[in-house]
Formats: sequence, structure tokens, C-alpha cells
Amino acid sequence: MDSARTVKLSPTKVHVCQHCNSLFQNASAELNAYITAVEQRFGHQAAKRAGGHWVDLLEQSGALNGDARSELRRITILAASHLADAMT
Repeated sequence: MDSARTVKLSPTKVHVCQHCNSLFQNASAELNAYITAVEQRFGHQAAKRAGGHWVDLLEQSGALNGDARSELRRITILAASHLADAMT
């Protein structure tokens, strides 16, 4: 994820519904955990690329319906699978 694509979001600076705030918090936590794990194992540059790819997968998934945590975890597993394929 290069600096041109980096977007800092803050749900506290705008009025958002509780559901949206919860989605934001869950997505932030899932992405942070994924990036941290990738950085610890493969380094900063790989983590930046992996984070950008995770966001791309989230965007491609469309709306988060139903159990958002399960969908976010599915995105993380898919991103990790792609990362593993790229590293081999």
C-alpha cells in the first residue's frame, strides 16, 4: 500500500451509526492483526503489500452482510493464501 492509497479514517470525527462503527472497528482490528503477523514474518515491505491486497479484497467483497466478523476473517484467510502463493 503506497502513500497515495493510504487513507486514515476516524469514526469519531463524523457521526456514524453504531453498526457502522462496529464494522469499522472489526475491520481495523482484523487488518491490523494481519499486517502485524505478516510484518513479523516477512518484513515491512511485504506487510505494506499484503495490507493493500487485503483492502482490495475487502472492496471486491462488496457489502458486509450477516456475520461481518466471519466475512472479515474469510478475507484475511484469502489474503494469506494469496500471500503464500506469491512467496512460493
